[in-house]
Amino acid sequence: MAVIHENLSFTILVMAAMSLLTFSITTQNTSATTSETRMLADLNPTNGAIADGRADYRERGNSVRLNVEVEDVSPNTTFTVEISGNTLGTITTSSFGTAELELNTNDGQVVPKILRGDLVQIFQGTELVLSGSFDGDGNIENGGQATITPNQNSVMQAGNSSSNLFTVPSGNATTTASIPVVDTPFYSEHITVTSQNPINASHLQASLSGSGNLTLPNSTETIAVNSTGSALVNFETTSAIVHEFLTTTEDEASENASATIYEITRHDVNARTEKGVVIAIFETNSTGQLAFLDGMIAVGQADVDAVGNTDITLWEFETGIPRVKNWMEVLMMSSQE
Repeated sequence: MAVIHENLSFTILVMAAMSLLTFSITTQNTSATTSETRMLADLNPTNGAIADGRADYRERGNSVRLNVEVEDVSPNTTFTVEISGNTLGTITTSSFGTAELELNTNDGQVVPKILRGDLVQIFQGTELVLSGSFDGDGNIENGGQATITPNQNSVMQAGNSSSNLFTVPSGNATTTASIPVVDTPFYSEHITVTSQNPINASHLQASLSGSGNLTLPNSTETIAVNSTGSALVNFETTSAIVHEFLTTTEDEASENASATIYEITRHDVNARTEKGVVIAIFETNSTGQLAFLDGMIAVGQADVDAVGNTDITLWEFETGIPRVKNWMEVLMMSSQE
């Protein structure tokens, strides 16, 4: 019964979010259409090792994405990613020996133009570990390889800390949704899967461990938090219901909060990764630094790697409605008057 109740809550939240999107979307140019060009590169080991990797480049109108993923390489190690001699950035592998670099113009990042035959190389220090060339349906239109400037390198390596969640370019058409969120994210977390327990062919229960950074309100001060939790994963809908218990780490008198997170993702069968949307609600009895979390609703994005580890970024959802904890009781009392 608990699962049914959670799924019902999840459905209500998603319906509410979809309703908000439906009534807030403004289309600037609905007549523009565009096709997608895609090229893939299989990355093969250069030293006879069992390492593996792949690169995936997609261009659709003004939207460009480049994903580079490695696996079965040295765990907890930093690697450098280069394309045709240009450094794109560095990646650090997990304890499972996997890592991913993703650049997306939708997130405000700089993505170089890729041509068929461009060489992808993965270095550990000065040692070449993986390499492979892009192949696809043909060269991207409108020019050759774009030069990557030092400034672009710094932008790409730094990543993007203020992704525009709700602007979706498609060719010359831009669709924007007016979602009432705070301008900057208040929480980011890396969540690791520590164990898995299959329930049936489409569901599993996972135990989680995480570490994150929480930005205090009206401040640039951040505090570190650790988390433990569990997730009910549905493979058919690529969704999960997550319950987390958060604890501050920087003070002897630690504070606690809990979060219920609803996640829906889209699975990339080639890269074996996922990206999607997150809705979360926090609760706490804290009267200290975490007090502002009580009742907070948040929306955000999730990036899931090939082994299920997830990076989430959350923005506060501003309803403009003050929270009443015992709202059901208040409604019942008012109906009796």
